[in-house]
Amino acid sequence: AVQGEVWEPGTSLRTGVQSTARLEFEDGTQALVRQLSHIRLLQAQRPVLGSGHEVQLDLVRGAIENLVRPVTGPGARFEIRTPAAVAAVRGTQFRVQADETQTRTEVLEGAVLVRNDRGEAAAAAGSGTVATAGAVPQAPTPLPAAPDLSGLPARLERLPVDWPIPAVAGGVAYRTQVAPDDGFALLLSDELTGAPRIRILAAPDGAQVLRVRTADAQGLEGPSAERRIEIFTQPD
Repeated sequence: AVQGEVWEPGTSLRTGVQSTARLEFEDGTQALVRQLSHIRLLQAQRPVLGSGHEVQLDLVRGAIENLVRPVTGPGARFEIRTPAAVAAVRGTQFRVQADETQTRTEVLEGAVLVRNDRGEAAAAAGSGTVATAGAVPQAPTPLPAAPDLSGLPARLERLPVDWPIPAVAGGVAYRTQVAPDDGFALLLSDELTGAPRIRILAAPDGAQVLRVRTADAQGLEGPSAERRIEIFTQPD
């Protein structure tokens, strides 16, 4: 992959460990492809009739975090196809995680319709749903709350970091992400722990933005808690 290159339908991308890629579409919609993901672009075009854009992505496995621009045209749609279900929206902020048998959809703003050949479920902001291949998508459930980061120091002088934070009700895992700015167009670190802890194994020195979120027993992740930090490990 080369920064700035234009994708054509049929293009496929795989991300490795601690690797991310951002896709940006003509209408300003953005999709952050997280580590260990495999994605294909099926379609990205203006409809012949109506307005807006038609986008179809095939998430074979992995995770995507999306910011879809609101649209009003009758021909506009944004779909993520996975082995277990299809997530379709017309303007929202949401995340999709998928493997061969399950699809997890987390909605932060707007609404997402998740469907497969057995049925469908409409998830509103603050909720998520799990779809399993061969079964009706589950009824949406509330996402877990964001963790409290007030006890984290503003400056980190040693890596790796494995810092305890207060547990969140219903939380069984915690995801820590680090980015160079609050746009989170790319990730410098992305770690998941099975305990209420902040984990950063490696990140460059400098001013960074940290965000942490809680995952429930179904693997659904809630909204992120964010704060700015300074990493200053050099010289020792």
